[in-house]
Amino acid sequence: MPKAARIFLFILFGLFLAGCLLVFLAWLYIDSDDFKGHLEQTASKAMGMRAEVQGSSRVLLWPVPGLRFEDFCISKGDSEWLKASALEVRARIMPMIRGRLELTSLDLVEPNLRLERTKKGIFNFITDHEPEDSGQAQPLTIQSFQIVDLNLSFTDQMSDKRITVENCDWSGHDLEWSPAQVDGPQLNLPDFNSNLTCSQITSSNLEATGVKAKISGQSQQIMISQVTGQLLGGGFTGWMKSDFAGSHPHHSLELELADFQIEQFIQTFREEKGAEGTATFITQLNSSGTSSSEIVASLSGQAEITGTDIILYGLNIDEQLANYESTQQFQLVDAAAFFVAGPLGVAITRGYGFASLFAHTGEQTRIRELVSKWDFEDGVAKAHDVAFSTAKNRIALQGGIDYANSQFQDLKVAVVDPEGCAVVEQTIQGDFQNPMVDTPNFLVALAGPLMDIIERGVGLFTDKDCDPFYTGRVTPP
Repeated sequence: MPKAARIFLFILFGLFLAGCLLVFLAWLYIDSDDFKGHLEQTASKAMGMRAEVQGSSRVLLWPVPGLRFEDFCISKGDSEWLKASALEVRARIMPMIRGRLELTSLDLVEPNLRLERTKKGIFNFITDHEPEDSGQAQPLTIQSFQIVDLNLSFTDQMSDKRITVENCDWSGHDLEWSPAQVDGPQLNLPDFNSNLTCSQITSSNLEATGVKAKISGQSQQIMISQVTGQLLGGGFTGWMKSDFAGSHPHHSLELELADFQIEQFIQTFREEKGAEGTATFITQLNSSGTSSSEIVASLSGQAEITGTDIILYGLNIDEQLANYESTQQFQLVDAAAFFVAGPLGVAITRGYGFASLFAHTGEQTRIRELVSKWDFEDGVAKAHDVAFSTAKNRIALQGGIDYANSQFQDLKVAVVDPEGCAVVEQTIQGDFQNPMVDTPNFLVALAGPLMDIIERGVGLFTDKDCDPFYTGRVTPP
């Protein structure tokens, strides 16, 4: 055997013996119970809450020395919000032998998180007391971490809503959790980088599956990026950022849900088969606050729904408009309720009982093209470009929707001619639950059939100049 090979084997054998010696010393001198209190104290100071190992503890020797603690939990007062079947930590051997726990990795096994906000607006994961000796405590630093089979539930008693997250795997690195400070932010967050996969996330009746995302924390900010998954039969991408450094958290969101099934969306709040087809939803929103009412009241940004070849059940719009007698009873707001009542149209359709929307009449309308683009400011959505076209008609909308106060703001729905001039319009305003809906207003004298006026334009039937009601992207039939 060459001399160089013998030297290499000798060094390799020496390193192996040294490793075995260190493992033996770890097994001989390390008492896992001695580290239980140290772990509890360090985690409690970092989070400003009580961390506790309720089960047994033991030393791990393979593949890297460490400790395993059974039944690890974190609680605030009498409220337990995290319970894991086990917590495994890997640490440097020599500091462990000398009685210090310097973590290199952390594995949390089968954790269940029960987060909630009480009716008084208090979160069970935000500390409500000043941290002790925070100035002397050391940050909790971990090179890598892994959370396996995570399940989470969040209950908001103020809004009576619930979010559940199931079967998640979360792995990350470079985690640093500084001790909570007396004059620091109310929500003390760690710095880290990570990847997350979840089989299902449920909010109300909406279920997202196959969710993947990158999650990072930095300076009391949480960034969720490269988010992908499936929702309502379509695929979504997006990102979200929340800044908790100040007294009022700030949130930003961008989301695109492409080719989602409208029928599945309607079935989340109604049993009827209201429509068929696909649409795409895009939004960019900013907000601030901790409660849902504060977040809604501060909404700003844009949102848009677009689609083609959509079948709307319950009414035949073209047939209704073709007959003047039936048009006197026809509610334009019924036709526009779901498709042009804004990106949050569910709130509208749940409030006002639209007479013919999705009814089992055997009638239907083919929506040739749909555009529903809105601008948000201080919780109010203003129609920017909102209209749809059928085989013979084009219906457009103006006005606003105040989601913060659950009110329509002078919302007008109109049938427009090829030049975008309103032929007949209807206004809805007031509270979502009890709005005032005016009768249809014909803006020109009906000297002939209504459809003739719509097709040829109001300019042929009046000597007044038209101020176009609609000038957006949806083209005339």
